[in-house]
Amino acid sequence: MHLSSIFIGALTALISVVHAESVIAKRADLGSAFVFVYCNFSVALDIQAGETSTREILDGRSYDYHSEKYRRGGGDGVSLTLHHTDGPDSSNSETTFRYKLADDNSTVEYSLGNSGGNPFAGHKITLKSSGDGCPNIEWPEGIPTGVSSGSCGSSENSILTLCPPGTSLDDFEDE
Repeated sequence: MHLSSIFIGALTALISVVHAESVIAKRADLGSAFVFVYCNFSVALDIQAGETSTREILDGRSYDYHSEKYRRGGGDGVSLTLHHTDGPDSSNSETTFRYKLADDNSTVEYSLGNSGGNPFAGHKITLKSSGDGCPNIEWPEGIPTGVSSGSCGSSENSILTLCPPGTSLDDFEDE
């Protein structure tokens, strides 16, 4: 009896190690979400993942960016919400990039939307994937056009860019 309980304990420990390695391996294959800001102004980035929220200020003049490995964020996924930090465009309008991992981590669904207005009207916004065949979203004037959602393999990166380089010299001039 003593030998069988030792065997069961060892087997349980081995199964736990194999499971942990499997979870880590799945996690290591996940892509990342990026937010790049190349405008001539600062942008507040509010990150909401379930009950956790944080804020970062991204300065476009310094080409600031945010990146994070895909993660779980509760029922609606993770929201990365951008809005102006000051000036006439600092109203309650915001642009939100939302992503959600599938239960088995195989795919990531993503969307881009505005609420309360169009905070970055006149400034190009793109949401692209590093994977071929994944739907890209492009708002040439910062205003939603057409389909604003997609799905892709979760090993691919999602890249949101506000004022991508080469869109307008006005985006890069000093205020």
